[in-house]
Amino acid sequence: MLYLVGFAWMNIPMNPLMDANLDHSFAAEIRKQRLIEKYKKLKASDKLESFIEKKRRKNAAKDHRFMPYRRPNNGEQQS
Repeated sequence: MLYLVGFAWMNIPMNPLMDANLDHSFAAEIRKQRLIEKYKKLKASDKLESFIEKKRRKNAAKDHRFMPYRRPNNGEQQS
C-alpha cells in the first residue's frame, strides 16, 4: 500500500494491526529511521562527506537562485 510520507510516495510494509490511516507521528518515525540508515550506510562507505558537500552546494545554488535582484535607484539622486 502506498502512503504519502513527506513529499514522496513510499511503500511502507503494512502491519496487520495497523489501521488504513497512517499516523503522522508513525510516519515521522519511519522517515527518521530511514534517514539514519541512509547516513550510516554513507558513513560506512566513506561517502558521507561528499554527500553532505553536494547537498550544501545544491542548497547554496537554490538560495542564490531565489535571491532578489538589486533594483536601480532611479528615483533617488546621489550626491
